[in-house]
Amino acid sequence: MKSIVSATDFSRTSNNAVKYAAGIANISGAKLVIYNVYDIYMPITTYDVMPLPYVDYRKHSYNKLRNLQLRMKRLYPKLNIDIAHNEGDPSVQIAEFVGNQKPDMLIIGANSATALERLIGSTTSAMIKKSEVPVLAVPSGAKFKPVRNILFAYDLNEISEEAVKWIKQMAILFSAKIDVLCLVNDMVFFENRVHEEQAKIAKKLDGLHPDVYFAESANFASGIEIYVKKHKAGLVISQHRQHGFLFRIVKGSISKDLSFSLPVPLFSIPESSSLDGKINTGKTLKSKVAKTVA
Repeated sequence: MKSIVSATDFSRTSNNAVKYAAGIANISGAKLVIYNVYDIYMPITTYDVMPLPYVDYRKHSYNKLRNLQLRMKRLYPKLNIDIAHNEGDPSVQIAEFVGNQKPDMLIIGANSATALERLIGSTTSAMIKKSEVPVLAVPSGAKFKPVRNILFAYDLNEISEEAVKWIKQMAILFSAKIDVLCLVNDMVFFENRVHEEQAKIAKKLDGLHPDVYFAESANFASGIEIYVKKHKAGLVISQHRQHGFLFRIVKGSISKDLSFSLPVPLFSIPESSSLDGKINTGKTLKSKVAKTVA
């Protein structure tokens, strides 16, 4: 990878995502760009309290970014870190910044628990829906550490070449084992397709030899959460489609966004994503040769 953008509003959740991003940048050899979007308060009437001067908002943003930069530098002295900021609506400005910078991925906080932090959730949902690069949504409780087991949430649609590249790269990055989870509404009806789907997955993820799990669940989010807790997955990967299960989870309301409360990071790959840079780890793929139906 060449570069990673991590967006922050300086809350605990988003700053935790910056720390997670620094960890990934450190092991991948990528440059980290920490980005903040600040909003200037505008008075509603002439009797309203006037806003602080524009320069104060900008200075406040810069000072906090600089402090974050120095904190990350203390953790990873050799890490290349830039900072950037802008005024406006977070989801609009982050999308524009990512479009101009063209990083390999965007890392942002997710699953905020308090009402005050819910903007993070809505911004994260917006980024998953419209980002041109993969989005890694990091919950507040997730700490950067070695990931031994990565889950690819399979939605029975074609696995794109971009998704295959990213799944392999993340497996290399963490020296992790890949599992595939396929959730269906009716397992009895789907049973005849199990071997066909296994073969399709094995062909697409050639070289990874993933364990493949099939399970019945009417709620995709709950099904994934149950798997993550049972198998101790450290990362969930999904393709974001306009009609896939992740789209149905985050398609519009904040309540649905907050209900998808994974305890581990979610790596969402858009259909238009491409992986140009390479991860500078020198690692090889290490996965168990097994296919399991559960």
